[in-house]
Amino acid sequence: MIAEFMHIIGFQEYLVWFGLVTLLYYLYHTVCFTWMILYCYLLPALGFYKDLKKYGKWAIVTGATDGIGKHYALQLAEAGLNVVLISRTESKLNALAQEIRSLYGVLTKVIVYDFRNPNGYNAIKEELSPMDIGILINNVGISYENSLFLPYHECDLNKNIDVLYANVFSDVHMTHMVLKGMNERGRGIVVHISSASVYIESPASSFYIPTKSFMTKFVKNLQLNASCVEQQLVVPFFVATNLSQKDPSFFVPTSENYVKQSLRTIGLAKVTHGCLVHEFQAIFMMFVPQCYITYIIKKSHYKQE
Repeated sequence: MIAEFMHIIGFQEYLVWFGLVTLLYYLYHTVCFTWMILYCYLLPALGFYKDLKKYGKWAIVTGATDGIGKHYALQLAEAGLNVVLISRTESKLNALAQEIRSLYGVLTKVIVYDFRNPNGYNAIKEELSPMDIGILINNVGISYENSLFLPYHECDLNKNIDVLYANVFSDVHMTHMVLKGMNERGRGIVVHISSASVYIESPASSFYIPTKSFMTKFVKNLQLNASCVEQQLVVPFFVATNLSQKDPSFFVPTSENYVKQSLRTIGLAKVTHGCLVHEFQAIFMMFVPQCYITYIIKKSHYKQE
């Protein structure tokens, strides 16, 4: 009886210690989250954020003519930077360049390039080489939603390769292209626009989620390098863009509002979800079982069918 009693006492003590460790774990993350909200969102909203012109005279935005990329270009120009706009539709690029010049009086440079083509980066490098590039926004990304849930052997492989070229090759090439000059000047930041889809396991056959997962790992590895060039990973949930095909709502900000908050985290956060509401969504995701998320995705897809 005494041995059994001591065994019970020992088990209860174990439970107490387990509860204490669990409490400390959640307390630590609560403190970190609260500090991040204060440091990256509340203080910048009061005007305490980095002067982006200190990075350099020029900013590059890939995928610049729509959605998040367009508003990065507009708001970087508003902050006083000259802007290089890279995208595949010349008419949209010229219209945006004209809008930026008329609104903010900064210089613009247009480069027409389809990032599904992996063979044109040397030409881009030649055009950018004489410039004082301080900021690179790796925003370009594509997805073919109509083939998302097809069995992989039924997918159009060429489309998936296009996604690979546009989402991975673009980030790798453009980052490598600007890093040497940034390091020589002793300043600069590369912003990589990923996706919160990396947090889920999905039956989707498209390469979109795997390419964003690559970007996440790629950036975190770059952040470990001893370099004066900052690397920021931006991980948005749904934003109202042509790619997401979502309407604006409380949880789905417009591209303009999203970029307004995200831009202020530059120099403050190495990894950010870009806006306050998305930070709370990320916390919520921590408590939702992965199997349930996968079930909801499948259920939503089959309803659409």
